[in-house]
Amino acid sequence: MAMGTFGALVGALGRCVDAGLLEGDPVSLATIFYSLIHGLTSLELLGWLGPPERADAAWERAELAMFRGLMPTPAGG
Repeated sequence: MAMGTFGALVGALGRCVDAGLLEGDPVSLATIFYSLIHGLTSLELLGWLGPPERADAAWERAELAMFRGLMPTPAGG
């Protein structure tokens, strides 16, 4: 993994945490993001996600699950 790229991801996610858009430690969040993206990219390159429309749907589901799970819980909710 390119540490400069990972560092940039940590910085971006740190800014999201500071802005209240995500919850968690930026290094842990970056590890999760990197792992998900790396894994899906590998599967797509191997053809395991199926045709393009199925692959796109897998990426969309992963994105929704990732962000929904990392967003702060609304106050009172």
